[in-house]
Amino acid sequence: MITDYLLRSLLFVPAHNERLMTSASKSEADVLLLDLEDSVQPRSNKQIARDTIISFINKGQFNRHILFPRINDRESGELL
Repeated sequence: MITDYLLRSLLFVPAHNERLMTSASKSEADVLLLDLEDSVQPRSNKQIARDTIISFINKGQFNRHILFPRINDRESGELL
């Protein structure tokens, strides 16, 4: 359960940037907020960000972290 964890530090990570994602996977932050929203620019990087998150998860690179995606709102046209 989420309440079983300390949520002292949150690290926002632009998910399209593989270098920053690698660095985040090694961080001591309690929660990684994988950003698919404002920090992912240009718009064409949105799919790269989604693919990068899937790749990192499949490789187990975030096993010691709580992950939250930061997604665009419904009205943006970028949710799906």
